[in-house]
Amino acid sequence: MKALARPRGRSTLRYLLACLIAVATLTILYELRLFGQATRTQLSLDAAGSLDGEPGGEEAGVFPLDGSDLARIPNWRGKAGGGKPLKQPTQREKLAVLLPCWSDCPQASILVVYLSSLLMQQGIPFRIHVLEQVGRAAFNPGLLVNIGYQLAQRAEGGFAANYVAVQRATLTPYVNVSYAFPSSPFLHLAAEQSLYSNQVPYEPYCGGAWLAHVELFSAVGGLSAAYVGYDGLEDDWCRRVVAQLGSDTVPRVGPGHGRFNVIEDPVQQELSAMHRDHNRAAFTRRWGSEASWTEAEGRQDGLEGLPRHWPALLTATQDTDMFSWWRVEVPGSGEDRGDSSANGLGATEVVDGGGTSSGAGVISNGG
Repeated sequence: MKALARPRGRSTLRYLLACLIAVATLTILYELRLFGQATRTQLSLDAAGSLDGEPGGEEAGVFPLDGSDLARIPNWRGKAGGGKPLKQPTQREKLAVLLPCWSDCPQASILVVYLSSLLMQQGIPFRIHVLEQVGRAAFNPGLLVNIGYQLAQRAEGGFAANYVAVQRATLTPYVNVSYAFPSSPFLHLAAEQSLYSNQVPYEPYCGGAWLAHVELFSAVGGLSAAYVGYDGLEDDWCRRVVAQLGSDTVPRVGPGHGRFNVIEDPVQQELSAMHRDHNRAAFTRRWGSEASWTEAEGRQDGLEGLPRHWPALLTATQDTDMFSWWRVEVPGSGEDRGDSSANGLGATEVVDGGGTSSGAGVISNGG
């Protein structure tokens, strides 16, 4: 019997090794589960219309170009949306996800598949709108989001959104990030970005990804179209939100529920500096210590400032039951094309004069 006994040290080592193998096995099984979910989502997307497939062939109807209806958009079929039928919907409110990006943004294709799987798991009726800017103009995500909001409100088939999620294509949420209809009119989702060491960089900050009731989005007037890229745009939006809510901070998710992985690109961050002077001036005029922004300018710098012919700028390259991929031809000169980097991220506080004024802090988020 004594001969069968093993040294205690070796037994402990084998026990630890068995624990490591068990943890590794569980991790692999979990990853395979996520992969399977993403694969099933990709198959459902392929059945509706592949991201890499040919555009839809049905021709859209003719609409008046008065800004209140959709125009004759090539390849657009007026899908009802709502995604794959949900076995157990958790809410009645419908979500429109708006993903602005600049020309050739493959990360948006990946995010569409991932978000589709995540939202179906959460039982949320949804439709995703990818807004890919093409042409020679500098990247204008504020304009793209405002156009996406109009699409989410006016699309045929009965899918008028009750709330919107605006998210950069370079952010991927953890599986526990909820996109459910929030009780607050506004909710900051990306409160723990890997770029900022999973912390909010300062107040009021609400960039990266957020939810908003359509009533609040409309009351605020949409996003500003005065900025090139994200440099200053999101801070401008955050200040509009807190002004509308009458608060000094923005409502956001609790600790551990706002984790997002961020794709970083130093080259994109460097190129974003090309338009920083312009963006600094635009932000300071509205929010600086000597703000000179007029109420009329505010009304025209957002939803009300959309060009009357905005539907004619669109081409639907993909149109399925869960998402639409729009190419937005924004007019502009070739001199601005160098800012194609604006899908990237960075963090730079813009200083007004010798120091940061009460309203002049701007975070540079690429572009």
